[in-house]
Amino acid sequence: MGSRVMHLLVADCVAEELHLEDRGRVLVGSIAPDAHNGQRDRTHFIGPRYAWSDVAPYQYGQFLTKYHGRLTDGFFIGYLSHLITDDLWTTAMDFSGLKERLKSTGAYYEVLYHDYYIANAQLIHSHKGPDLHQVLDSGSVCEDLDEVDSASVERLKQEALSDFTYPASNVDRPLAFLTLDLIRACIERAAIRAIDAARPWIG
Repeated sequence: MGSRVMHLLVADCVAEELHLEDRGRVLVGSIAPDAHNGQRDRTHFIGPRYAWSDVAPYQYGQFLTKYHGRLTDGFFIGYLSHLITDDLWTTAMDFSGLKERLKSTGAYYEVLYHDYYIANAQLIHSHKGPDLHQVLDSGSVCEDLDEVDSASVERLKQEALSDFTYPASNVDRPLAFLTLDLIRACIERAAIRAIDAARPWIG
């Protein structure tokens, strides 16, 4: 799973490339799967575990089968971009050995979320596009879906807006385990894959 800011940046790239008008709604959709209320497998369309690792694929083909008729709504394109980003990120972490090395620290989540916290500040600081905070704040949430409810998505949106408040010193702090180049590469590749997946459905 990528950080919220990673998801926002992927979705912003997708919105720009596909010339989507309601960028705010795309950004809200890009964090919506994490409003899972303990039902993460359902909101992320997660399939059976791989035979040779402890992760499972994000079956965004199932999402497309269910919601392809709604991809004219930016929220669903954002949602799709989230699934693709998480699939790419977890696969990269798992099959590169990064996940196992991170686990060997004995503080997997502590180290991972520390690096996300620092990387988020650096990604926001270096972002050259529209003001993501303003665009996200303008985005409307979805109606209740089978996977997520609107109230939970709204709460998550407010949490994501708080990610834009961070100590100025975070911009120059080193990451403990991940690298910013790795994160940026994932953002770029996820955006390209999401654009390719969404384009045929939006005419």
